[in-house]
Amino acid sequence: MHAALTREQAELKQVADRLADSVAIRNPSDLDSHDREKAWRLLVNAGALSLRSRENGEPLATGTDVRLFVEAVSAALMTAPLLGNTLAVDLLARAGSDDDLVESIGGGKTRAGLLLSSDLITLAGTQDGAAVAWDVEGAQTVVGLEIATGGTATLVKFAVDARSVTASATDATRSQGKVLVDSGVPAGTVSAEDLQRWHALALTLAAADALGAARQTLENAIAYSKERYAYGVPIGSFQALQHLMVEAYVDLQPAAALTHYAAWAVDALESEQALLAARCAKAQTARVALGVAETAMQVFGGIGVTQEHIAHLFSRRVIVDRSLFGAEDLHYSSIADARLAVN
Repeated sequence: MHAALTREQAELKQVADRLADSVAIRNPSDLDSHDREKAWRLLVNAGALSLRSRENGEPLATGTDVRLFVEAVSAALMTAPLLGNTLAVDLLARAGSDDDLVESIGGGKTRAGLLLSSDLITLAGTQDGAAVAWDVEGAQTVVGLEIATGGTATLVKFAVDARSVTASATDATRSQGKVLVDSGVPAGTVSAEDLQRWHALALTLAAADALGAARQTLENAIAYSKERYAYGVPIGSFQALQHLMVEAYVDLQPAAALTHYAAWAVDALESEQALLAARCAKAQTARVALGVAETAMQVFGGIGVTQEHIAHLFSRRVIVDRSLFGAEDLHYSSIADARLAVN
């Protein structure tokens, strides 16, 4: 693995950052007034939704390429459902599903999402009455998973009940809802190895989403500490706040390194090793990202905890990302099992 981005990846990062910044949520009131369709079309035109489509059986783009877009979108608090669509495309492509559907989602003609358990940890199926259609703003279909007694994993497509779709009660920047259960139809089968590799991608992108939001809210807090004066000096000159911000910055570095490694590993390593790398990234990021967001809230002080300030939107996104596909405790156990099995 090369730690530095290639020239093409650096250019992709610039594109993703500029795109996301052009439609970023800068104030909670923007959630009601910003152009959601414009945000969606920008992602479509940039090819962000088709990155995990297949050509001759291989993804069009690497896990690192997708990570760069996800981090940018999260830092901008974009409401466009990049994560749900990307993971749906990758899962359908692995199942050898309808190529027209994969192409339609990747081209932005159809919006898709995932059917998850109520705790957002696993893909759900028709038997889970409390399942959640997740990241489904404007979506027509979601992808779930049915695992038969013999271990066969079958993808199932469901139509989204448009009447049920609302902003998440916790994360106001993403939508969730329900599906029309009777609409479920099989969409192909997934091998155990492909399911492992998809799980690695899902964990990595959830970690990247948390990383992008945590990093941006810390940057906002640092900028604020240089502008906000108390007792005639910037509050950033106070040693107590300096220590908080430095510790938060330092905490983010191993989380970022593990996430970058996991994104590379998705396609480069054996599926078991890729999943282990993703679990490490998700566990570390889940552990530190919320703490970083809380540090930012402390720097902002009283204004940071008001509904009118943007800080709480970052915190709420990180809270959901922490639970998405499992928080740190769940992955610590799996990491220990994998390590002990190897040793």
